[in-house]
Amino acid sequence: MALLLRRQYDLTTLVIGFELAGRQPMVRCTLERDRAGERAQLLDYTLDPAELGIPDRLDRSMSLFQGYPFSMPDSVLAALRAELDARLLPGEAVWLYLKSPVGYLALAPWEQILFPALARPVLRLPDFLVDPAQPAGEFNIVLCSSQPISEEAFASSEYMARMTRMILDQAARRTTVHLFTDGEMMADLTGRLMNYGVYDSRVILHNPQGAEPFAVPDRTSRITDPSGQLASPWLLWMRDALAGRSIDLVHLIAHGYLSGESAALSVAEAPLENLDRKLPRFIGPNELGAFLAQTGAWGCALTSPLHNYSEMAHRLLVTTLANLRPGPILHHEMRLDPDLSALAAAYQLLLAARPTPPPVAPSLMLYCHPARVAPPLPEGGAAALYQLDDALLAEPDDTNRFVEELYTPEEEVPGWVSAAMRYIDQRTLEIAQQSEAAPGQAISTSRMAGLEQSDTLRKLQSIVEDEARSEASSRQGGGQ
Repeated sequence: MALLLRRQYDLTTLVIGFELAGRQPMVRCTLERDRAGERAQLLDYTLDPAELGIPDRLDRSMSLFQGYPFSMPDSVLAALRAELDARLLPGEAVWLYLKSPVGYLALAPWEQILFPALARPVLRLPDFLVDPAQPAGEFNIVLCSSQPISEEAFASSEYMARMTRMILDQAARRTTVHLFTDGEMMADLTGRLMNYGVYDSRVILHNPQGAEPFAVPDRTSRITDPSGQLASPWLLWMRDALAGRSIDLVHLIAHGYLSGESAALSVAEAPLENLDRKLPRFIGPNELGAFLAQTGAWGCALTSPLHNYSEMAHRLLVTTLANLRPGPILHHEMRLDPDLSALAAAYQLLLAARPTPPPVAPSLMLYCHPARVAPPLPEGGAAALYQLDDALLAEPDDTNRFVEELYTPEEEVPGWVSAAMRYIDQRTLEIAQQSEAAPGQAISTSRMAGLEQSDTLRKLQSIVEDEARSEASSRQGGGQ
C-alpha cells in the first residue's frame, strides 16, 4: 500500500530492505521518485549489513542504552544528498520506507544517520492508505510516565510538566491534558505543574487509587504481549479513567526493553506499586494498539528518556505499532531534544487542522500520512506562480463528516464515537491489505464501496452515525 501512497502524492522515497536471494542477506538502499504515475530509480546500492552496523544476531550487552553503532557509508550519504538537492526544493521531505521483511533494520536510528548528511526532513512512509479523521471538539491528550525502581531514574515529573506546557502552547483549539504517573510521583508532579503555570482546569491529574482493583502482573523477563486485550494495570486504569471521553493522542514516557526480538515499554508493577528492584513490567505493541483502539485515539507518541535502558527497543516497538494500525506514530529522543523544540514542531503537525510543514530534526521518528504534510514553496517571486500538483492535494475523507456536523469545537465528542471510528479505520486497513486496489488509487474509508467485504463496515458506519445523531438530537431537546 505504500506504493500507492507514493504514486498518489508524488513522493521521493528512500526504500531500505533486505535482499535474500543470494548466499547471504544483503541490504538494498534505493532512492526512487514518483511523478505523474511513473517511477524513476535515482540511486541503487546493495550493501553488506556489516557496512551499516547491522549484526547477524543480537548481543544483549550491545543492545542496551544507545545500542549498536549503526551507520551508512559516507559515499552513499553524499550521493543521496547530491541527488536530493538537485531534484527537491529546500526543506522538502524525503520519505523513508522500510521494506518487509524489516528484521534488524527496525533497530537502526535512520533519522539520526540520514538527517545530518541530507539536511532536510526525513519522514517514515506508513503502510496504511487511510488517515484517521480527527474528531471535532476539544483535544484530549493523554500523557503517561512510569519510572520503575528497577531502571535508571529519569526526571519523570519534570518531563511531564514541561510537555504539558508545550502541548497547551501548541494546541490550536481547546485542549485538556490527562496525566497518569506513579503514585509516589504525584506530589512532585503537582509542584512542577504549578511552577510551569499549568495546574489549572486544562490539566487533569488522575488519582492512581483508580488502579487499585487491577492485578499486578507476574514477574518475568519474558515479554507477553496479548493481542486485542488489556492486561497491564496501567492501561486498564487509564482506559477506565478516560471512559466516556474522546481521546486524540496518547503520549508515553518510559524506558524500552528488548527481549530476544520482541520490544516493550518498561513500567512499574502497578501505579500504586513500585517495589521490584530487579524487573519492571512490560507493555508491548499489541496491547498498546488495543488500548489506542479502545480509547478512540487516532495517534500515539513515545518519548525516550535520558539513559533509556534500550533505545533500540523503542524503535522496534514504534515500527511494529505503525504496521498494526493506521494513524500517526511519533518517537521522540529526549537526549537529542532537551529543550523540546523538535517535539513542539511535531505537535504542530499532529494537531494542525490542515497540511503543515514537517519538523526538521534527527531526534524525531514520525510515521505520518502524506496528506498531513505541506510541501514547501519556492522562494522569491516564483512562489506566486508555483502550482501544487493535483496529486499533492489531500482527498477529503467524508466517512466521519457527521462528527463535524454534530459537535462544535467547544463540545467533546463522546468516547464511544471515537472508538467506533478507530475500529472502522482499523478494519478498513485490514481489508485494504487483502484487496487489490486500482494502481495509483488510495483507499479512504469513504471509498469502500468497491472493495469486497465492505458491506458490514458500511452498515456499521451507518449505525454509528444514526446513533450519534439520535444522541445529539436528545441532547438538544429534539431540535435536530
